[in-house]
Amino acid sequence: MQGHEQDFAREHELEQRIAVVGLRLERLAREQDLGVVLEPEALVEARQLAAILRNDESDLEGHYVLGWLHAFRYRALPEGAGQRDREEAVAKFTPCFVFGADEEDLPDELLPDVAQHALGFVWRIQQGIDASPSPALRARMTDLLRRIATAVPRGESEHAETLSNLSVILKSHFDAGGEQADLDAAIDAALGAVESTATGHPNQPVMLFNLSGVLMERFTHTGTAADLDDAIETGRLAVQAAAGSPAHRAGGLNNLGTALQTRFTERGILSDLDAAIEAFQEASDLCAGDDDKAGILHNLGIAWRARHESTGVPADLESAIECGQAALEAASEEHPGRSIFLFGLGGITLTRFERTGETVYLDRSVNAFQEALEMLPPGHRARGLRLSGLGQALLVRYRLGGDRSDLDTAIEMNRAASREIAPHQTECNAVLNNLAISLGQRFECTGDMADLDEAISASRASAQATADGHVDRPTRLSNVGLMLWTRFKHTGAMSDLDAAIEFAHAAVNTAPREHSALAAMLSNLGAVLLQRYERNGDPQDLDEVVRRNREVLGIVDASSPDRPRFLANLSAALHARFQRSGGFEDLDGAVAAGQEATATVPSHHPERARYLSLLGGVLTVRFEKTGFIADLDDAVVACQAALDISPAEHPERADYLFQLGTALHRRYQRTHLRQDFDRALAAHMEGARADGARPSIRIRAAQAAASMTGRPDPDLAADLLAGAVRLLPEVADRRLSRGDQQHAMGKWSGLAGDAAALALASHEGTPVERAVRALQLIEVGRGVLHSQALDMRSDLAELRECHPDLAHRFEVLRHELDRPMELASPTEPEGQASAAVRAVDAEEQRRTRADQLQATVDNIRAQDGFASFARPPAVSELLAQATSGPVVTFNVSHYRSDALLLTSHGIESLNLPDLTYDLVIDQIQTFHRALETVGDPRASPLTRKEAQATLHAVLEWLWDAAAEPVLLRLGFTGEPSSGQPWPRVWWAPGGLLSLLPLHAAGHHSEPPRAGLRDREPPTVMDRVISSYTTTIRALHHARRHHTSGPTVSGSLIVAMPTTPGVQGRLDHVSEEATLLCGLLPEPTLLIEPDAEADGMTATESETRPTKARVLKTLSDCGIVHFACHGAHDPDDPSQSLLLLHDHERDPLTVASLAEMRMDSAQLAYLSACRTAFMESVELIDEAIHLASAFQLAGFPHVIGTLWEINDEVASHMAADFYAELGGITDQHGGLDTDSAARALHHTVRKVRDRYPKSPYLWASHLHAGI
Repeated sequence: MQGHEQDFAREHELEQRIAVVGLRLERLAREQDLGVVLEPEALVEARQLAAILRNDESDLEGHYVLGWLHAFRYRALPEGAGQRDREEAVAKFTPCFVFGADEEDLPDELLPDVAQHALGFVWRIQQGIDASPSPALRARMTDLLRRIATAVPRGESEHAETLSNLSVILKSHFDAGGEQADLDAAIDAALGAVESTATGHPNQPVMLFNLSGVLMERFTHTGTAADLDDAIETGRLAVQAAAGSPAHRAGGLNNLGTALQTRFTERGILSDLDAAIEAFQEASDLCAGDDDKAGILHNLGIAWRARHESTGVPADLESAIECGQAALEAASEEHPGRSIFLFGLGGITLTRFERTGETVYLDRSVNAFQEALEMLPPGHRARGLRLSGLGQALLVRYRLGGDRSDLDTAIEMNRAASREIAPHQTECNAVLNNLAISLGQRFECTGDMADLDEAISASRASAQATADGHVDRPTRLSNVGLMLWTRFKHTGAMSDLDAAIEFAHAAVNTAPREHSALAAMLSNLGAVLLQRYERNGDPQDLDEVVRRNREVLGIVDASSPDRPRFLANLSAALHARFQRSGGFEDLDGAVAAGQEATATVPSHHPERARYLSLLGGVLTVRFEKTGFIADLDDAVVACQAALDISPAEHPERADYLFQLGTALHRRYQRTHLRQDFDRALAAHMEGARADGARPSIRIRAAQAAASMTGRPDPDLAADLLAGAVRLLPEVADRRLSRGDQQHAMGKWSGLAGDAAALALASHEGTPVERAVRALQLIEVGRGVLHSQALDMRSDLAELRECHPDLAHRFEVLRHELDRPMELASPTEPEGQASAAVRAVDAEEQRRTRADQLQATVDNIRAQDGFASFARPPAVSELLAQATSGPVVTFNVSHYRSDALLLTSHGIESLNLPDLTYDLVIDQIQTFHRALETVGDPRASPLTRKEAQATLHAVLEWLWDAAAEPVLLRLGFTGEPSSGQPWPRVWWAPGGLLSLLPLHAAGHHSEPPRAGLRDREPPTVMDRVISSYTTTIRALHHARRHHTSGPTVSGSLIVAMPTTPGVQGRLDHVSEEATLLCGLLPEPTLLIEPDAEADGMTATESETRPTKARVLKTLSDCGIVHFACHGAHDPDDPSQSLLLLHDHERDPLTVASLAEMRMDSAQLAYLSACRTAFMESVELIDEAIHLASAFQLAGFPHVIGTLWEINDEVASHMAADFYAELGGITDQHGGLDTDSAARALHHTVRKVRDRYPKSPYLWASHLHAGI
């Protein structure tokens, strides 16, 4: 109570004394006489008020009036006499200024002194607050310093000090979570401090150091290159200014070195690193205290390590280790930088291990990284780097010892690091690179594609963000190439391999010869080039691979941990070159390199199994060439050792099994030891059933096992190949481009036929059950790509009605997958991505769309009533396809040949013993050589006549060996009686027999005289109407989606009497087009003018048959007739095309028809050469040609050709066909396209009867469809 009374009394007295002084000031203002403040009472009143004033915010009014009283006394007294009053005025005004008084409320002449006096107040506050002041206090201090800086004149030392203090406060505000504007203002203040400090002033170095520091801070947060350059230049000036102060100079040199090393990390300029080392070294020499010296030694060690990684000079690495250890020894246990020093030493010792293979340094590295990380609390800004360092060391330890937990932890560390380090930070690129490497390593262990995809994404981001000229850019480019190559090996996407080669070449081309990682980059380049050779067979690639790998071994030290990998790569390259050229020096070199690789790789290294299996493979090959049994024994030992150390889930285990099985089987063939046979068979069977392995290696293993058991145990062989056939849809992964799918499928031509043959030869089940099984295998294994497309063309009417959203999503995704890939890169700036990189991005987008489509299909199937959506037809649905006539599927195999007959009574098989595989091959070659001769205008008439006779002979053999036995079994023994409907047969020749005209098989002769026709003619076309189908599944799809209608609303005629870029003309095409305009309903004619003319009319231009114009018109027409050139591409049948006006620029290819869906389509007549022909032996089971493409686009009837056709005959046949079609339907101009097969049959027979000795003219045309 007493305290409150005293406070009240003081406040009352204070008010009275303020009022007294206030009255005097009012009197002064009123009388305008300074003498008022010089009266003796004025001084007494001032002293009385001053006696009870406090220096805080509560008594500001008293300070204010007292300050003005002394200010007026200072003005009133003579010059020199009022100094004490001036000092008193400044002292009293200072609290007012500090606590927010406006400058205009204070005397102008005293304001600079007041502001300088307030600076001391700031210093006292700074000394009294903790390291993390409250935001309010920080804001208050910032405002005060800004006001002081404004009030103190430029050039005064206090002005510079104020700005420097302001910069420090603003940076601390930013560090505590402030805005970018705080950091910008800190730089402005630091720059003002430098500008306000005179050259040579003792504080100049401090001001320059401060400016350099905040510029570096902004660079760290924004990545602005100009800030880093300015920080370095300012740091150099600071060091020059501190020449007379060893302590200041040492600190400045350390900061300058840090900035220079940062710029080296950003841009890879070695001169910056050399300058940084020089700065750190001088700073270390100048520094006296151990704690301060520890930080400088740490920085020097890091710089020496970076220099070694750039130059490969061993002495640089020794200097790095020496400095890193010295830094740790100089720092006390409580040193705040101890975590940093441990981190630095961890990186240096890791590099030492990577260069020398001394495991003690790897252990030291892991321990140092772990201790460095444990010293930092969660959320610390440096944790990202510590995490990444530990992850890098653990990955290296995994590679040495194979402990999977090290690998998983490394990925966890690197992922955490990538989350904690901002994208603009300098270290971010290195962290992403480390993450990519660790993910790639785990993929090699588990085969999880998600890891590999993430690794590629991270490595590309790292390489893209690394500046040109940066020392690490070549390594990061090489890593991208290596990971793309790895993905290619597992998916077969050629875009990945093309881009991998581009990245690998760029890495080698941009790396200086002294780059420490040059050997690894050269080895990676060799690996991707070897893969391209294996894909394309270019011998130049192979020679470069060997040269690059030899170059690698000339660079790398004998003690390098990477040397075994380089030796293994050389072994693979020499083996490949031996396989091509047969040079025994290459084979011996491959064995020697493989042996050295396996002898020097650590026993627990994760790649050891691969090296052993590789060695086993080349030893097996050398045995096959030399017969030296010791090589084969060593091969078995190596392959078994590889298998013994590979975990069950390893993605390459199936490859190791295959190599072991091959070696054991070769030894069995030499020694006939049953144990070797059993072990070989067991290895191949395990590989065939390895669920996690690539489908291709499983199929290869199944084929190997089946070849061993096909004769003695057809049941087992049949089961093995049946499993292989079921893997074919996985080989033709929908996520791949069409070209890559074709390449993948090309390896397994004939697989389905062998599987069906063994199924028929097995003893399991009844003959009918075996026939059903064989037919199912053929349906799965032939036309795989065609079937994929058919599945995606499922009828959506019911789905749209029940689940419209799912139907819409399915259609959108399907359309996007069908469209040609657009080579736009979302990951690279526009215009900077190469074609190869854009193709990779397009493929990745395609994979994403394919996954989304599959997920959508799975969702649809989960709905009630849609379980069978986009699935192959059931057996009952296949049986239903024989209601209009039997379907005959031929199967020609090394094991046996058969026809599978689908009739209304069921499925049965018919063995065809005369249709042997070798004989079929011989007859096909004979037939096609004869076709070439007949079509050769340089051949003599006699030679062409002999060739026509050869064609006849093959057709007769085809009748005897295949067609007649089938027709007899089906009961078609003669020509139908007059007035009786002709029976129909659908041929599904598949494989090799698709190269011969089954519909024309027979003994054709001069037509008999009237009334004497043989009622059992020995020809197919005189007994049945023939149609073709790729598979029964394709026939089922066409019929299911066909809407029968008697008439056609419109038709399109495309005529190319001349073709740009093609010599000569088709003389009868114009005539054909004219005739068809009178036969087809509502015709639209697109015709190429016979010759170019300057005076070409607008109408002629609008009717040119361009691809775009044809496809646009086609969508509304039921019938389309092409009379033009056709071209078959044997290397890529998807590029087979019809030659339109713009074929050189925008061709109408098989692939370009993939996205077409024409609901009104009914008949496509392709009066062009080889439109139903497939020359590619590798893809013979796939039936990729123009006729199948039009069927897929929605045409239920397609007329195609198997070889080149005669222009004149083709024109007459087309006219006869449509006349026949109109005569059959009798619709007065309307055409029933469902009679297309019958119309073509009668047309072909007429031409045959006219030219019986010239099958070249009439046997080419066929009907495909329903």
